[in-house]
Amino acid sequence: MRWAALIFALVATSTIATAQRPWGSYDERQRERIVEHRSTPDVVRRAVEGVETLDGEELEELWTIITHPTKSKHHASLYLYIYELLRPVDGSAHAADVDMLRCYAPYMLKRWSDQHHTYDVYNYAYALARHSVAGGDADDVLNVLSKRRFRRRYATLVASLEGGVAIAEASLRLDKEVFLDHTSPEVDCRVPREITGEEYAKVVGCVSPIAISGVCDGLYGTMVAECIACGGSHHSVVDATAHKNLRLVLSRSAEQGYISLEDGLGVWHTLPLRLYLLPSGGLFAIRESAEGACEGVVVGDMVDGAMYSTFVAVGGGAVGGVKCTDGSIYLWLQDGDRSSYYMLSIAEYEYRR
Repeated sequence: MRWAALIFALVATSTIATAQRPWGSYDERQRERIVEHRSTPDVVRRAVEGVETLDGEELEELWTIITHPTKSKHHASLYLYIYELLRPVDGSAHAADVDMLRCYAPYMLKRWSDQHHTYDVYNYAYALARHSVAGGDADDVLNVLSKRRFRRRYATLVASLEGGVAIAEASLRLDKEVFLDHTSPEVDCRVPREITGEEYAKVVGCVSPIAISGVCDGLYGTMVAECIACGGSHHSVVDATAHKNLRLVLSRSAEQGYISLEDGLGVWHTLPLRLYLLPSGGLFAIRESAEGACEGVVVGDMVDGAMYSTFVAVGGGAVGGVKCTDGSIYLWLQDGDRSSYYMLSIAEYEYRR
């Protein structure tokens, strides 16, 4: 039969032993008997031959069948395999993921413990986080997986799932709150003052850039990567305790990172990563190109809780150094062997009421 060779291929790709038998653990005669049994839906038989042969309505029918519990352990093995074949990895099937995890917890935990599927736990963590943010109850599944009999054998996996859900959920909730402002600040035509290297050397900076950890390792780093892969970005709150009237969120994507700032009026502003907040409430943010060249500085001024910003073009190479004081920022730019130095004062760009 046509499906015999295809089912044989399933054996090669399914080598997990679980309480719920994986489809590949059945021998060819057993698989044939299950597929040809009169209780096996026709659309499932056709799926075994090749899901690519099914049209949209048939795929929808198939999905409904495989995501509902069955009393037949043999059919459950087949349905689980097809489910894992069709399951989208972007978390969009989070409701079905919850049902499958609840019904087949031992199977899933054993599968994740296999070296070929260790990363699956993070993808399911992202899906559970999406389910929770959408208003579902992911805790119900976590409680099932946290039972003593599972924790005894799969403590590390369960901890990774719980921690991953918390990380992804925090990011997804921020994603619903943060407004990415694509409006560029008004360009200020004034040219920044060029200074000498000696003048730059004498400056003592006293304002550090907002601390952003560039290191993403362990579970946190893995979930950051998963959020970016599945949803396009990862968001986390940046500590800015010295500026309690502001809220800062760091966002990472595959190509870039940026900071979203919510001012005292609840308006979001999108800023470059290298951000300096001044004691006066003003700010400087250095914009760099993908190649690392300095493009200019966003200068912000806070007035009655609202932030007003302008963009000052500053060219001349990559950033070699930055010194920021309570009211000014000093730039050292390098272009090959050539160095140039600039100074911008917050007083020159204050919002004029």
